[in-house]
Amino acid sequence: FIEIYNPTASSVNLSAGWSIQYAAEGSASWSFIPGGFTIDPGEHLLVSMASSGPGGIPLPSAEWADAGVNLAESGGKVALVSAGGSLSGVCPSGGNIVDFVGYGNSTFYEGSSAAGYNLDPASAMFRKLGGCQDTDQNGSDFELLTPNPRNLTFPPTSCGPPPTATVEVKIGIPRFS
Repeated sequence: FIEIYNPTASSVNLSAGWSIQYAAEGSASWSFIPGGFTIDPGEHLLVSMASSGPGGIPLPSAEWADAGVNLAESGGKVALVSAGGSLSGVCPSGGNIVDFVGYGNSTFYEGSSAAGYNLDPASAMFRKLGGCQDTDQNGSDFELLTPNPRNLTFPPTSCGPPPTATVEVKIGIPRFS
């Protein structure tokens, strides 16, 4: 799963060209998942991905879904993109990338290193400080925790004074029994 969190004091409209894009480590081929939601301050929007098999926890109802995209456990790249088409290249860049997470053995990430965690059904990778830490350093911003995927029905949470960034990405791999 991928979870999008809005830590700001304003609603963010994820329609009008927004997307979540994913590529396995080393791949220049990006999967494109189009947006279409508004996420209010403190809300979590859940994106379900392809199941990797039995085990893990069931997801609550997801607002966004793409059963055709399976996140690689050993490493990959997830981008939240505000406008434009599909990303391309092993290391894409551009002003339309709102948030970027490189994990596992990824060689492309925000900051000086990837969030060095492999994904598995017993854990999920979350931003530290309850999802509030975003220093643009993937290697130090994330920790492995028990999966606790949240959707828009969960109570909004607050990170204190609103940051200037818009929305943030959290990822994990649930498995369905």
